[in-house]
Amino acid sequence: MAGLPLVLYNVPGRTSSNIQAPTVLTLAREVDTIAGVKEASNDLTQIMAILRERPDGFKVLSGDDAVTLPLIALGAEGIISVVSNEVPDLMARMTELALQGNWGQARELHYRLLPLMEANFIESNPGPVKAALALMGLLEEQIRVMRISVETGRGRARVLAGVGSNSTAVTIERAKAARSAGVDGTRTAYADAERAVFSEFRTALSSGQVRAAERGPDGVWRANTWVKQGILLGFRMGVLRDMSADGAFRFFDKDTYPVRDTKLSDRVRIVPGGSTIRDGAYVAPGVVCMPPMYVNVGAYVDEGTLIDSHALVGSCAQIGRRVHLSAAAQIGGVLEPVGAVPVVIEDDVLVGGNCGVYEGTIVRERAVLAAGTILTGSMPVYDLARERVYRRPAGGVLEIPAGAVVVPGARTAKGKLAEAEGLSLYAPVIVKYRDERTDAATLLEEALR
Repeated sequence: MAGLPLVLYNVPGRTSSNIQAPTVLTLAREVDTIAGVKEASNDLTQIMAILRERPDGFKVLSGDDAVTLPLIALGAEGIISVVSNEVPDLMARMTELALQGNWGQARELHYRLLPLMEANFIESNPGPVKAALALMGLLEEQIRVMRISVETGRGRARVLAGVGSNSTAVTIERAKAARSAGVDGTRTAYADAERAVFSEFRTALSSGQVRAAERGPDGVWRANTWVKQGILLGFRMGVLRDMSADGAFRFFDKDTYPVRDTKLSDRVRIVPGGSTIRDGAYVAPGVVCMPPMYVNVGAYVDEGTLIDSHALVGSCAQIGRRVHLSAAAQIGGVLEPVGAVPVVIEDDVLVGGNCGVYEGTIVRERAVLAAGTILTGSMPVYDLARERVYRRPAGGVLEIPAGAVVVPGARTAKGKLAEAEGLSLYAPVIVKYRDERTDAATLLEEALR
């Protein structure tokens, strides 16, 4: 082994120790056999210092797939890659394009591969990539028990404990990203093993063990990107089938999303009359479904909620406890982009008849939406009680404050024609915050259920 070139591995996430730039540069200058460094510190200032001061012939290689493109732009020579185990041709091609200065095509491939790059680290490496290779039939999955970080342990542990030893979080990511990233998007055939993994994932959704978004301890709602990617995979994986309940009630859908197999033991009250809950939606005990209503895949409806006639709970919508969705209320779905927070209706909210809540709006606990109120992410909300205007911040979501009572209102339209014709535009208005009278009305409704 003497005399062979050596590559320094700087992977602080694995070793808990960072090889700082002066140390790397000293070794590069004084040890002839050290030919380069795999840099996975994700510290661009440190990496640029090495690139700027390195001796001739010393190679800097990215140690993180996701930053390969920017590091090559700064002067790095390539990547020691994880994702290349799954899609070597694509990763090699992206790297070659970047080294050739073909940034447009390289960037396109980078973003195509990025979900897979991220998925490879939803648990400690190399567990996820081994799961991917097992799913692809390239090795037998035998992985020792892995540690779960303190930061993500609570959420990940719940997923893993509820889903099984092979981790649906990992395998669904693989089925979605590893197989589709390297193959034309028109792919229509999936192996039985992949469909079995998806079925496991859908069961976890239906049982509430995984969900499309969750509220953190800080009160902020965050989308679970991998869950939404898994849902999208189901549509691509599915085959159109005749899924009619009988000769009179006919429908045709992807076989990956049948009607949810709700049982009496689920303690969900579904009144006869044409309601449908799609498999992959969680509906908690104590929920009442008045006909006809519809709950789409990825939705989460918590205990004691009433879904009234002609109401819709869209894909990935998150509905809290003891919510009343009145007749014809529409809670929109947000499946794409996968990083976007879906519509959220928190606990004890009353959504009046013919209301519509769309575009990732969050309605905080105990709010009341009067009949006919429409909320979208692009719509300002005027708070008369607190003399404020609420708008969706850049990259954020529109939030209705806790306890707010929102009614349909109007504001004067601008322009000569609008002034001449007396035109106005719809505007949601907060007129007050919940008081004893409002609470009494909602309690009466609950008593009459």
